[in-house]
Amino acid sequence: MRVVKLLKSSLVPLETILQSLQDTVVQQTNMQYSSKAVPGPKDNSHIFEAIGLLIGMEDVPLEMQSIYLSSLLAPLCQQVGLLVNSKLDEDPSKVASFQQIIWQSMLRGFNERLVMASRPAIGLMFKKTLDVLSQILVACPKIEPLRTKVMSFIHRMVDTLGVSVFPVLPKALEQLLSEI
Repeated sequence: MRVVKLLKSSLVPLETILQSLQDTVVQQTNMQYSSKAVPGPKDNSHIFEAIGLLIGMEDVPLEMQSIYLSSLLAPLCQQVGLLVNSKLDEDPSKVASFQQIIWQSMLRGFNERLVMASRPAIGLMFKKTLDVLSQILVACPKIEPLRTKVMSFIHRMVDTLGVSVFPVLPKALEQLLSEI
């Protein structure tokens, strides 16, 4: 993480770096791997923050940013879909911890100017993750640790996406407030 922060513009070719991390990322985004232990706040979040910083550089072409980000977000969104449809035999709060650590860490690599002004398509991808995560609240409305994780993720989304996230918030906030 420190190397990426200091040298991110010098780390080229980006494709080679991200491909070399692919096995680790696949392993970390796999629920079978993550089910071995409940992830803590520091468990491998640094790798996703570093990847977010690399993908979030402005000199990465939009098409490549979309491909990289999509390849990370797609399996995570599929896992949420499995959880919502009760096809994932895992503790929902554990899944939420896992998801939140990864998504929140990746978001740190992006800034509001990039995702809203320069590359709004990237911002839309992140907004869709909020919609996906809101489905967990509908499926598991009374699990407090889960609600806390979603609230934390919403906070990070507002920090990254700014006021553009407001139109997507009512659905999530309605679910959070419905059980108070």
